[in-house]
Formats: sequence, C-alpha cells, structure tokens
Amino acid sequence: MEPKLLLFLKPDSKIARFQNLFDIVETFDDESYRLWIFKTLDSDPRHYPEQTRLQKGAQAISA
Repeated sequence: MEPKLLLFLKPDSKIARFQNLFDIVETFDDESYRLWIFKTLDSDPRHYPEQTRLQKGAQAISA
C-alpha cells in the first residue's frame, strides 16, 4: 500500500477504501509496484501504459 495513491484515486475507489482500513506506519522505496500496476518491469517510465486512472496517477508520482 502506498499513501501517494490517495492523491489521485477517487476516495470511493476499492483500492482507496481498502487502504483506508489500515494505518500505514512504514513505506519502502522499491519498484515492485511496476509489475502490479503496469504489468512490466521496464525501468523506463516512458514505456509504461497509461490506460487506467491508477496507471496515469502512478506515472505522475513516479516522474
């Protein structure tokens, strides 16, 4: 879970509602989110798809 997701997801989205069930006490700087969100491990963000709100938002905060 990543607190930055709440910057661009709708508050009533399933991801935001799930995340709000927890108190996030620590985050890690790693790139594992790429496979989950973008379905790729490509290290070049220019190649990431931007088809969903989640992909567009993650692309914006990773730039």
